[in-house]
Amino acid sequence: MHADIVPLLVCPDCGSASLTLVPFHVSKGGDVEEGFVSCGQCLRWYPIEGWALEFLPQHLAYWDNRLAFYKKYKRRFPSGVMAHKKMSRSLTPQQEQQQYFDWYAENDTQKYSAYADTPFWKAMDSIIFRTWRKKIPRAARLIDVGCAQGRSAFQFSHSPITIVGFDISKKMIGEAIKRYKRRRYRARMSYLVADATNFPFRDSSFDVVLLYGVLHHVANPAGVCREIVRVATSGGMYFGLENHTSLVRKIFDIMQRVSPLWYEKAGSNPIMSEADIQAWFRGLPINIETKIRAFIPPHMVNLTPRALHRELLNITDTYFGNQPLVRRLGGLIEIVGTRHATAPV
Repeated sequence: MHADIVPLLVCPDCGSASLTLVPFHVSKGGDVEEGFVSCGQCLRWYPIEGWALEFLPQHLAYWDNRLAFYKKYKRRFPSGVMAHKKMSRSLTPQQEQQQYFDWYAENDTQKYSAYADTPFWKAMDSIIFRTWRKKIPRAARLIDVGCAQGRSAFQFSHSPITIVGFDISKKMIGEAIKRYKRRRYRARMSYLVADATNFPFRDSSFDVVLLYGVLHHVANPAGVCREIVRVATSGGMYFGLENHTSLVRKIFDIMQRVSPLWYEKAGSNPIMSEADIQAWFRGLPINIETKIRAFIPPHMVNLTPRALHRELLNITDTYFGNQPLVRRLGGLIEIVGTRHATAPV
């Protein structure tokens, strides 16, 4: 985690911006490998391990890791700082997603990286991100919400921008940092473990807000949409891709039950319509445009030669997307939003 993102943060437990970084090990480039961030208001602290800040509220914290960290560095903590007691907690929707993505980071069935590398998603990602990259201004500050192992963030890693990615799964963030440390990138990247239902960042902190397949994992999409607008700068952009409620999606769901291509544990809104998205952003200072994509189920795409996957999706998206009677039959919704130049949310 780069030290210069600390001024962007607010405490995930009390919302205070009175935060102090206490680094233990720092690279020449200002990348903090070990240390912690403490809150001057609620007096809670959050560990930085393996270049990742675990910035979760108490009810989602990885307590075994936190206590082990405290014991390891106890002598380096300022006087009065204590290891917090583990709080009892019920199985919340966020915790269910946390456990699921921790499992998906590393298991014997299918890792998330293997899912992202399936033929359909390789082709679709290429199409979507190629368009979005052209809209990113130089020196922009981009936040990747629900970043998993960096699938979306690394699509922008060769641009001279600042990227902050966060996910509720500590294991997923560990995978993202491993990728980042393997080589040099033009982008300056930091990764946090945090909760997408309440972004722990100041208002108007990011020029670009990215959520790639995230809204269908959260329990309250409308609340997350409000957070998207809150952290976006005036004129800032929001990019998203979500599952669309449509005939193609229903066919795909049937095919998934017969022959699953990947495994997913969605939230309360596993599929959504353009009207749903517009409703969640209604009344907020942002202009939202949507476009339907993926008119062919992934199983059918995978039957064609790999060299044709992108071309097939491009042709079918262009053709069917311009036919009034069928344009809403696709399985995905691309979302592009532009924040109004108005007062903060």
